[in-house]
Amino acid sequence: MRKALLLLSIGILLSFAYEVNAQTTTVSAPYCVGGYGADGCGTLDFVRSFTFNTLSNLNTLCTANPYYIQYLPTTATNTTTVVQGNTYTMTVTGNTTKQNGFGVWIDYNRDLDFDDVGEFVYFTPAGALVAGATYTASITIPPNAANGTTRLRVRANWNNWTGVFTQAAACTVIAGEWGETEDYTITIGNPLAPSAIPPIASYAYSNTDTVWLSSPTTLVSTSVNSTKNYWDIIGYNSTNKNGPFAAYNEVRDCKTSQDIDDCFIDTVGNAVNFRYTFNQPGYYRLKLVSLNQYGYDTYIDTIFVDTPSAAPNADFFA
Repeated sequence: MRKALLLLSIGILLSFAYEVNAQTTTVSAPYCVGGYGADGCGTLDFVRSFTFNTLSNLNTLCTANPYYIQYLPTTATNTTTVVQGNTYTMTVTGNTTKQNGFGVWIDYNRDLDFDDVGEFVYFTPAGALVAGATYTASITIPPNAANGTTRLRVRANWNNWTGVFTQAAACTVIAGEWGETEDYTITIGNPLAPSAIPPIASYAYSNTDTVWLSSPTTLVSTSVNSTKNYWDIIGYNSTNKNGPFAAYNEVRDCKTSQDIDDCFIDTVGNAVNFRYTFNQPGYYRLKLVSLNQYGYDTYIDTIFVDTPSAAPNADFFA
């Protein structure tokens, strides 16, 4: 049964992919983003600090239009693990000079939305709001919440100007309102096995770095809790880092694993890192899928390959 579930997990993981840039991420089967009909947080109405259990993101500033940011879980303080049935403290604070109201949602069943009963976990009630106030709530994780990584959303407004947040406001463009939206990745675990958590995929590369042309390169997996990793070059553009990306014919043998017929490197029993020589300059979309028996996670980034101006290192460790 466990093997069957693992095979099913691997099949499902090919359906979704997270797309990331240096600091934010969206998804190809995306969560909604929402927006603001007024000037967003250009009026300095934003989420200044947010905490939930061990997640602690303090003293941040306004995110530029569209006033949305997802904080990556590769920074330890931007994520947390919670357990079904347990209660955790949440705090949220706005700008010190603005009376901000807030709404918070958690996708408990991991179905890529915040529409289900119980997923709207907090809102700042109507009444006189105080500039710079910290609002505190206790959030209990439902016993039937799905195990694995999922999305937590925080939205801010100005003074509940168009009314308090409601469940439907997770995704709406709020007309005549100012504010900011922040997303976080958290992990929900089982109380009988709190260590049984899915992986968080990532690899060591920064958009300020360059992979050298025609030089053997190693991109290092920095995934957490993974027992298996799959790598794939999924697109190429010779001049534009924003795409569109055409299919790229990889100069290496395709390998199959767990009945997946694709050009993945199966790293079971081998190195977990990606070793490859890029022979064309330009921008490549590189996908890493990390897996363990409790789930999977997918990380995609755009890497830049160029002719070296000096002798490159044999390996690339960003």
